[in-house]
Amino acid sequence: MDLQINWPVPVLDALAAAGFEADQRLQRALSFAPSGYISDAQLFHSLYLQNSLVTRYLEIPPHGFDHLKVRATRTIDPSSVRAGPFLQKTLTRAMVLAGKRRSLGVQDYYRAVIGYADEFGDEFMKRPGSLDLLMHAVGNDATKPLSTAPAVREILRALERSANACEDYQYLMAWSGDVIVFRPTSVLGDYVHAARQAARPNRALLTHFRDNFGGFSVDEVAELEQLVNARTTENDFQRFFEAHPHFLRFRDHREVYSHVVLAPHNQRGELVPDFLLTDRELQRAAIVELKLPGAKLVRRQTNRERFGTAIVEARAQLMRYRDWFRDTANRKMLAKLVGMEIYEPDLVVIIGRASEFRDELDRQRLRSDNPDIEVVTYDDIVRYASRRRLIIAGE
Repeated sequence: MDLQINWPVPVLDALAAAGFEADQRLQRALSFAPSGYISDAQLFHSLYLQNSLVTRYLEIPPHGFDHLKVRATRTIDPSSVRAGPFLQKTLTRAMVLAGKRRSLGVQDYYRAVIGYADEFGDEFMKRPGSLDLLMHAVGNDATKPLSTAPAVREILRALERSANACEDYQYLMAWSGDVIVFRPTSVLGDYVHAARQAARPNRALLTHFRDNFGGFSVDEVAELEQLVNARTTENDFQRFFEAHPHFLRFRDHREVYSHVVLAPHNQRGELVPDFLLTDRELQRAAIVELKLPGAKLVRRQTNRERFGTAIVEARAQLMRYRDWFRDTANRKMLAKLVGMEIYEPDLVVIIGRASEFRDELDRQRLRSDNPDIEVVTYDDIVRYASRRRLIIAGE
């Protein structure tokens, strides 16, 4: 597998262009970059600070990383972080090792580091900075050959055994509102918290992105169905989609922004769409408005069928949003937030139930009268999520 990566772009963008998404720990490590740039050694250290896999095998004295000023005073947006030259090479090797898997994990990164240790361990100028960092941390001269540091070799072999193993997933039962749900987790390790009066044992757990498990779980779909069939408000659906933004990726948009304020440039008042969806790679965007599932979608009269008042009003609202994007100054101002200049976003309203339509042909006829907006029912969202869950589960 030969990857050609456009590395001048931020790390997450480069991974996405190659078909990968960084896992939770890797993204978190990027957010601790001291600036918008992170080296291989700094990434390794950031992972160590997270109590990730390496801490099981490496006990570094308090002064071990003093020479490396990597800890940021605050976290930053990981999507803006760029990689240093050695980290570019290491992450490229990690993607090759990941193969066809869509998620790039910390284990892939460690395997890449180990590969460089085997290939260039004794060549200071060719090996990644993470290996020099390990040499320094255990008390060796970082410029010496790796073969002179058996302690580092032992750490790398232990990492290799764990990196090649499957993740030991476990599950927690938790409350989500008034619904019991299951969350996949991994055990990072045990530690002792020293309080004033007693030492309390604790276990560090990592919860995983839902995207690693197909994006949709049974309890999430059930939660949405419960909302659709209950007496709910638009705010209830707003909170649900904010907590589960992957339900809004039915058109494969990557970024989901809630309640982005379209501040005025040359007009009075503010516009606040429910959601703005973007895909910076493909330069696509969509505005999504939420309405209630009980809204009447179709008005049927003799020899005349058309969308009802609720959709007409939603369309007028969406058109106001679209007109805002036709102002050059507005577009450039928003581009600083979302990372792309949006000219003509698609317009989507999520509303009503699919049972309003007699059949799919009936729906297509009504849609043809309003081609500038897409009408998505809550049943469409539930069916999409259920279908994705079934495909991934292999049922």
